[in-house]
Amino acid sequence: MDFFQTFRLQLLIIFISSSVFGQIETGKTTGSPEKKINKSKNKEVLVVQNIPTSAFYFGGSFGLSTRILSENEGLFGKPLGERANEKSIYTGGATIGFRNQIKRNWWIDFGASLSKNGESYDYKSAVNDSSYSYTTNYTYFAIPIKLQYITAGKVKFIAGLGVQPQLFMGYNQKINWTDSLNVGSNSNIKDNKQINFFTIAAIANVGVSWQIKPRVALYLLPEFRMQLNNSFQKQSPYMHKGLFYGVQAGFSFGIN
Repeated sequence: MDFFQTFRLQLLIIFISSSVFGQIETGKTTGSPEKKINKSKNKEVLVVQNIPTSAFYFGGSFGLSTRILSENEGLFGKPLGERANEKSIYTGGATIGFRNQIKRNWWIDFGASLSKNGESYDYKSAVNDSSYSYTTNYTYFAIPIKLQYITAGKVKFIAGLGVQPQLFMGYNQKINWTDSLNVGSNSNIKDNKQINFFTIAAIANVGVSWQIKPRVALYLLPEFRMQLNNSFQKQSPYMHKGLFYGVQAGFSFGIN
């Protein structure tokens, strides 16, 4: 058997072994491997590039956080008063996660996240030097779970929709004020007994991923997150639901 016959036989064995192993490992045959035709000395050689069917990722988020606030119906409710004038603040977070292909362009994505939302208030008197302001942050340990649609190619389009269960971790309200003589003071409140321990949010992402190495990609995902239940307990005078408009960015790594 000459060299070229041996070479062709080895290529055939490698191609058949890789195809069989890939079908056993994934349990499905969805999606086709990327192919390249290499023409050398009038002969065509098929080069198969394995596309990862699962990936690990980590990144951070940054954006604008605000809330939907309304009077709680029933015995404990009271008018919003000056709380109606609260404004949005910027918050950040961090996420690690795992996504796995379930069928062709469809993926399931789940992770663990440090998630924040909050609001602020700022009042200044028009007649003297008195002022009053505060910034409130709510911190959660979250588990985002999303169904994603991801296209093929080095630049991938990603769209996802899901839910994010959230466990309350911390409350921090920084208050600053000055009196009519412009004498200032401040306070830091880290406890709020009316906080609801468990909340859940709807989450949506639309963005892109750039493949920078064979199994490494950089992703950029604008994100919208809306809390579905009250941040406070039933006895609270208000209904409070956090909102977040921002972006997630980080790196993903193909696993198999």
